[in-house]
Amino acid sequence: TMPPSVRPKTLNIVTLGHHQCGKSTAMGHLVYKMKAIDEKAIEKFKKESKEMGRASYYYAWVLDQSQEERERGMSINLNQWSFEGQKFSYTLFDVPGSSSYTTNAIAGMPQADVGLLFVSAVPNEFDEGMSRKGQTFEHALLAFMMGVRSLVVVVTKMDCVNYSKARFDEISSAMKNLVKKVGFRYGSDSYNNFRIFPISGLHGDNVDDVSTNMPWFKFGGPRYLTDFFNADDGSWLRNISSKRDEYGAGKPLRVLINNAYDITDIGTVATGHVVTGTILPGDIVQFSPSGLQAKVEFIEVHSEAMKKGVTGDQIGFNVPSLSVKDIHRGMVAFHANNNPAPVVKSFVAQLSIIAVYGDGAIYNGFEFVVHCGTAHVACKLEHISKKINRKGVIIEENPDSVKVGDNCIVTMVPKDPVCMESYMDCSYLGRITVRHHNMTAAVGVIKSVVE
Repeated sequence: TMPPSVRPKTLNIVTLGHHQCGKSTAMGHLVYKMKAIDEKAIEKFKKESKEMGRASYYYAWVLDQSQEERERGMSINLNQWSFEGQKFSYTLFDVPGSSSYTTNAIAGMPQADVGLLFVSAVPNEFDEGMSRKGQTFEHALLAFMMGVRSLVVVVTKMDCVNYSKARFDEISSAMKNLVKKVGFRYGSDSYNNFRIFPISGLHGDNVDDVSTNMPWFKFGGPRYLTDFFNADDGSWLRNISSKRDEYGAGKPLRVLINNAYDITDIGTVATGHVVTGTILPGDIVQFSPSGLQAKVEFIEVHSEAMKKGVTGDQIGFNVPSLSVKDIHRGMVAFHANNNPAPVVKSFVAQLSIIAVYGDGAIYNGFEFVVHCGTAHVACKLEHISKKINRKGVIIEENPDSVKVGDNCIVTMVPKDPVCMESYMDCSYLGRITVRHHNMTAAVGVIKSVVE
């Protein structure tokens, strides 16, 4: 075990992509190669997947752990893995690709620094992901809006297109356009260049070694997926993590809660992502919106006891005085009596409208589900106060409605207590995604809150 002082920095990675794009298989293979799971378990998965008539799914099973996921061959839950690379300690969130489970997907995105966006090389599968109902564009957009700092595109199933360079080039230019359209900016510097890998998750091409099937693939940085996690070209990853750490240092503590467990002989352990500030054993924390307080007995990161949890860490922290029923995903923990995270009665947000269900307009009084941090809450659109252009100049005061492509300032009222902050105070609790009829209607930032 490393002494706490020399622990590598944590980097949080979210895997994104349309249902059946080959993501779980590729990531399962990767997690196995990064030694986060052993040979025996892979053998067991091979046997079980054969018995269920899904023989080629065995790597995906590393990530898809519930019986339901395996029977349906799809990811539903938000699965979390951790492994050590040479430069960083990684936490990986595997996000479900089917649109029915986008709520689970959105909970993983605010926690990630880097996104791996998977697309299938198979023409009809690629087109399905890129279609209006597909998840490729939506996942990329949500990742950008939820604060993922860099996106790497992984083209899977290259074995199904005979490792064709022409096919890869075609996808490469389509994805470059999509990623730019979403808002990621790519320059020639190492921090921002566009990264795209062709792989076969099933056969392992470019997963743990340079593929002999794709000699045409030339890339200035990491040449295959595990190299991406270990490469000396870690400079852009270091850049990303240091920007994140600079942002969080010296700010009040905010931990976005993911879950809580009752552990024998220890009691309640809450898990979450430290987005700003530092947490120490002995601290008195408060959970919002419930207002309950508790003393932190110990902190762990990747199952190792730590002297503290810092910005970027995925932590477990023991609060034995509370019951597991007192804590759930969507809460925020902070230092009691020190810059509490506000529980809001209403908030003003600046939104970009990207899709509208029904007659194509959004009116005062509409109800939506708003995602913020790891929480989601039903909200009523109280008032559309202004329609603005992209530069923020007012086009119209108190419009009757807004439609796709419009930018606007609105007041919204949550139906239940929820923790939010202005984007200026805490970007992680100041970004929102607004959903309606199982689609993303708008994305935006919170300008101000009323407690």
